[in-house]
Amino acid sequence: SDYLNVGFWIGGNSSTNGHWQSVAGGIGLRVELFPLIRLYPPLVGLGLFGSFGVGSGSLKSKEPDPVAEAQGVQSFLGTGAFYEFPFGHVLGGHFGVGPSLEYDAVWSQPFERHGAALAVRFVLYGGP
Repeated sequence: SDYLNVGFWIGGNSSTNGHWQSVAGGIGLRVELFPLIRLYPPLVGLGLFGSFGVGSGSLKSKEPDPVAEAQGVQSFLGTGAFYEFPFGHVLGGHFGVGPSLEYDAVWSQPFERHGAALAVRFVLYGGP
């Protein structure tokens, strides 16, 4: 439909500083909603999304004598907003590009990881 997309996703990211490295990833279901498509057509490209599934995370020391490390697999939750500018029609669908702001969290028994990302989103929507 024009206002709702549902699909599978897989993804991950890594963060590091001088002492620690943290990695997180997940797989699950993603739901995208375009709430203003009928109410205010000039903002038709504004979307909201939620990602739900299984996630894993780890925190490792980069010190020569490593201190305690943590890792685990359990739940993943992500949410955010994006804006798309459509272009390039192909095979009944079109491409879209634009900014995206996202917050992700991974929970497991010994470990919890949160992250935020400002990114450029590039997508292809298929058509009939």
